Amino acid sequence: MPESAIRLSYGRLRIAIGGLEQAQSQLENTAKRIAKPGIQSTGDLSQEAVSLLQARTDFQANLATLKVSDQMIQSLFDVLAEPLTP
Repeated sequence: MPESAIRLSYGRLRIAIGGLEQAQSQLENTAKRIAKPGIQSTGDLSQEAVSLLQARTDFQANLATLKVSDQMIQSLFDVLAEPLTP
């Protein structure tokens, strides 16, 4: 049972880290597009602002998942570390 719980938590950690990396990539790409000359004249600035907000929301959601997974693993280790009572 503990091994499957650890695998499940590890899987969630990997998913959350992947999501954080995707959000970071989206943020970096959006920042590069905003920094290009002429974006203000094309009207794409509002779309880029939406993209920044989406990246922030994605980052926050994946960070929350990462924190919960970390807490779950810590709780599991705490339970496993408790001495067995006869």
